[in-house]
Amino acid sequence: MEDQQKFAGYGSFSNKIRNENKIVIGERAGFQDLLWGFGIRNAIKSGFIAANNILEGNDSENYYKTVEKYFRPKFNAGIVNRFIWEKFASSNYSLILNRIYKSKDPLKYLYSFHNFNLFQKVTYPLALFYMKHRYSNLKL
Repeated sequence: MEDQQKFAGYGSFSNKIRNENKIVIGERAGFQDLLWGFGIRNAIKSGFIAANNILEGNDSENYYKTVEKYFRPKFNAGIVNRFIWEKFASSNYSLILNRIYKSKDPLKYLYSFHNFNLFQKVTYPLALFYMKHRYSNLKL
């Protein structure tokens, strides 16, 4: 084979919620986790919000207000999570595993990291600055 090139996938991440004149859901709307790229849960949730919005006779503006309220904390948490992962944890899995192991309630501990906890709120400005410079092509 000539001219071989490695390709590991493509992602399009943003923390900007598109406010279009139509309802857009899931990965098309940018509802993906910045740390791992997961999108199915966000696709289902945004689809559920869209369906409720349509059934209630609301316009797309109402939909975008609702998804902004629901997803904004998760997007901000994702920026901090990615920053922490790249700076401290990507080469040290034991750091993460020890924190989970030592927590009284591992599920609650993990849940807090997707909902913009106090640590993430304090770290967010630094993480956002880092991510904007590290990934200048992302719309952050």
